[in-house]
Amino acid sequence: MKKIFWGKIALIFVFSFTYSKSFSYDMFGQQTVVSSHTIQILPAFIGWMIILQGVNEMLSYSDRFVSLKKFVSGLVVYSLIVFILNMIINSEGQLLKSLSFIATFVIVYSDYLLYKGIIDTESKTGLYLRGDRLMMKFKISLAIAISTIISPILVFISPLLVFVYAAAVVVVTLVNEILILIDLYNAQKTFTEYLWTKDDVIVEIDM
Repeated sequence: MKKIFWGKIALIFVFSFTYSKSFSYDMFGQQTVVSSHTIQILPAFIGWMIILQGVNEMLSYSDRFVSLKKFVSGLVVYSLIVFILNMIINSEGQLLKSLSFIATFVIVYSDYLLYKGIIDTESKTGLYLRGDRLMMKFKISLAIAISTIISPILVFISPLLVFVYAAAVVVVTLVNEILILIDLYNAQKTFTEYLWTKDDVIVEIDM
């Protein structure tokens, strides 16, 4: 479970910069970016690969982790493709935007499987791994993801509402993700101590 936590940390620190922009000009001399290329300093696929390693270590504790492995494997491939495409084609392309939209909901469902898997692990080990707290925060993440679908409607109501909505989403998402990381840290710490104790008991029996 420790690798799942550190993988989540890695996903937060996905840095990137844009280079090699091409511009076009309309009849009024207005400049428009027609292509740009982005390279990630800490690619997202590295974070997903770390999470995948952590999920592999948890397969015996819940069937949810077995299902999660498939989705995380897909996200590894997806993020690797995006990493490559961002360097060789227009980073603002419609293809990447469409893939990003789909990936958002895959990530949300992956979080659901993760937290349900943690709850199953609680039942199997008798540990308290904050599964209930994580599921509560998952519902907030789900509400935010769903709200992004209907958010374009706000443009027709008031531009100010768009700004307020965007600011609220940033703040709520940031706070929610920090609280999730705190719960995951405490969960992996408890689980790691459990594994150490379990290993000590096995060693004593062998002796």
